[in-house]
Amino acid sequence: MQLADLTWHCYMDLAGAAFYAGNPEEALGILERAAGAVAHLPPPNRRLAETLVCMGVLHAHAGRLAQAQRCFTQAVEILASDPHASPARLAVARFNLAAVLEARGRADEAARQYELAAVLARQASAAGDDSLAFILQELADIELAEGRRNSALIALREALRLHEQEAGPLSWEAAVCRDRLAEWYLAQGRYEEAEPLLWSVIRIKEALLGCSDPGLVRHYRRLGELYVVLRRYDQADRLLAHAARIALADVGQRGAMVGETLQALAQSQRAQVRPLLAEKLEELAGQATLGNLEPEVREEILELIGRVSAYLQRD
Repeated sequence: MQLADLTWHCYMDLAGAAFYAGNPEEALGILERAAGAVAHLPPPNRRLAETLVCMGVLHAHAGRLAQAQRCFTQAVEILASDPHASPARLAVARFNLAAVLEARGRADEAARQYELAAVLARQASAAGDDSLAFILQELADIELAEGRRNSALIALREALRLHEQEAGPLSWEAAVCRDRLAEWYLAQGRYEEAEPLLWSVIRIKEALLGCSDPGLVRHYRRLGELYVVLRRYDQADRLLAHAARIALADVGQRGAMVGETLQALAQSQRAQVRPLLAEKLEELAGQATLGNLEPEVREEILELIGRVSAYLQRD
């Protein structure tokens, strides 16, 4: 390994350590030294491109969008000039550039970069690169954290397409990505689009885990909460009661999970003008959240769930 390459690797490791230690500005300074260590290498300079992408991410995180755009643009130019560049790496660089352009209000340019990134994603998938879908999901998380919701949606949709193509539409990977996409729609109030995604997540995980696995509780609860918003209370109560029973049957430390589900069930009862039942559910939700799931508390929870079920049978 050449001295410049060895120096670059050392700087990149140090930058990563600084970033994860909570010092992004220190990490950026180290990345600048990394870029300087390989700036003299002949084109196409893949090391410099990788460094520039990292620098662009940190500039964007700090709100320095103009600097971020310059870094991503230079990285894209380097990778696009390399006939042997990884389509996945170029897709990531273009996606980051698109996100920054969108944040700067340059929608037409951003749309073009998103389009080119999607083409590259398909090329990477066709070449057997199965990492890009996971990279896009991570990028979506970053975009959401930075408030760039539209670019996060584009990344999630493309990640889902890749997962369905590579692992299958009924795969665990597709279910996880659908769940993230459903949460995006829920946050935007686009409930009709969220509902089928939530159901598909439940069906896939039921098939993979079994209908009574505690890992399903959150999905039942989220769908139940959606039905409360839509005033479809019978469906909400059935799902939330089912979620509570599963959570109670789990022997692990699931107090918070039980509490969240009971709280959602209480909200449904309040919306249906059952204040006494709602108050009792809220009280038990508080106890469960604090870890109090003694036998008498569990018995009382099951009794209240039974009362909810009785309303459903009567209606």
